[in-house]
Amino acid sequence: MHIPSGVIPLALASTLGAQAASQHVLHSGQHPLHGQSGSTGELKVAIIGAGAAGTSAAFWLSKAKSRLGENVTVTIFEKSDYVGGRSTTVMPYDDPTVKPIEIGGSVFVSANKNLVRAVKEYNLSVTDFGEEAEETGIWDGQQFVLTMSDGGWKKWWQTVKLLWRYGYYSPTRAQTLMKNMIGAYLGLYEPHVPHSSIADISASLNFTSLTSVSASDYLAANGVNSLFTHELVDAATRVNYGQNVDDIHALEGMVSLAANGAQSVIGGNWQIFDLWAKKSGADVHLNTAVKTLRQGANGKWHVGIEGGSEEKYDIVVLAAPYKSTGIHIDSPELNIEEAFPKVDYVHLHVTLVATTAPHPQASYFFPDAKPDTPMPETILTTSSGPVIPEFNSLSYHEKIERSGHPAERIVKIFSKARVEDEWMDKVFGVGKVGWVHRKEWDAYPVLPPTTSFPAVKPAPGLYYVNAFEPFISTMETETIASLNVVDLLLQDHYGRGICGQKKGEKHEPSTPAADLVWGWDC
Repeated sequence: MHIPSGVIPLALASTLGAQAASQHVLHSGQHPLHGQSGSTGELKVAIIGAGAAGTSAAFWLSKAKSRLGENVTVTIFEKSDYVGGRSTTVMPYDDPTVKPIEIGGSVFVSANKNLVRAVKEYNLSVTDFGEEAEETGIWDGQQFVLTMSDGGWKKWWQTVKLLWRYGYYSPTRAQTLMKNMIGAYLGLYEPHVPHSSIADISASLNFTSLTSVSASDYLAANGVNSLFTHELVDAATRVNYGQNVDDIHALEGMVSLAANGAQSVIGGNWQIFDLWAKKSGADVHLNTAVKTLRQGANGKWHVGIEGGSEEKYDIVVLAAPYKSTGIHIDSPELNIEEAFPKVDYVHLHVTLVATTAPHPQASYFFPDAKPDTPMPETILTTSSGPVIPEFNSLSYHEKIERSGHPAERIVKIFSKARVEDEWMDKVFGVGKVGWVHRKEWDAYPVLPPTTSFPAVKPAPGLYYVNAFEPFISTMETETIASLNVVDLLLQDHYGRGICGQKKGEKHEPSTPAADLVWGWDC
């Protein structure tokens, strides 16, 4: 989740936190892990997916195992060749001397308590994006409707610039609505009885009124003017989720506005998830695709591996979007259509470019512009103009230097269609692009207004972490969803939750409330 400290960075800082992903280059530390083997009397748990959801589920289970004194063994199956899921990096030019570039789940923020806690626990170094001072522009396909310095919004003349265009009430009201959402969201970190449905979670946070309407309708109903909504808020939803403000539900629209304390683990956020997998003691099988899940007469789940045989597990945790797994599930107590209602995903093109161009060419945006006309280094887009932009966002990032070569900057482009070489010549100049990396994939769910969600527990012994994703889709909320699933399955199996609380009871922690992070602390 992205959480801002002021009014305008709600759209601008979100550039850094857009959730896309790309092809992975295997780095040191991203390799198959081997933990403890099973023993008699154990509870055998299979987790499908080694991203934020799957690795955190394994980690929560390991925390509970030590607290409850139970014999729980965990096996993680991951069809790709790396741990991290939609948090991943690539290495420009395949040059080991160049810093890996994050193109997956790029940023988390100060209110993301699980990820922040992991960084602290494991002494990981982070890059703080709060001091960035690059100019950002919002492009509507024909003109820049607003340009300002990222970080410079705190200065009075930038605030005046905003107020001049949008008035006083709309920016401040949008900020208030976003802060109210964050205040409710933080309740997810407090001890609570696990929920068996996402609709129940939504109701407990008073979020149903936000998921049931579009972001634009919600903002209009709360007095935010259309110009602000369809320029700044639309830019935020397009860069973060590839969806327009008229189409995305209001809760995720508010999430798009939050950007305070943006940070990223140096070398890749995937390191958090790799450490969780290692510290959990789970057996991790990479390049291993689960093809079938079959529930036997005794209730155990038979997990069928592509090109292999079945193995029995007491519990299966599905920690990947059901649509993307291609898994056939056979259970006498399961209605697939009801348990896994259709959830479409945004098919996103992610393009990384290394270029010597210090900024995009003005001639791409304005054919009559002089060649030396300066352009913003970060460009967000809105769909409200006369022409739909050809890209969702374009942002300059790290500087790279290679021996014997001119210094270059990495540029990240999100678009609905493939970015061709000819297009990049127009944007950066002929001969100005030295390295290109393309990836297209289903990056995040389509998030229309809704009050119905997939089942958290589709069948006895089967739990679905990604049921949470059409509600809120971030790296952090995947870890929250997995904690809910782990707490629920422990209470179902042992009658006790992750902190030893009895089924149906709320745990009373000994840790002071100000320091408590539910799951980490009891």
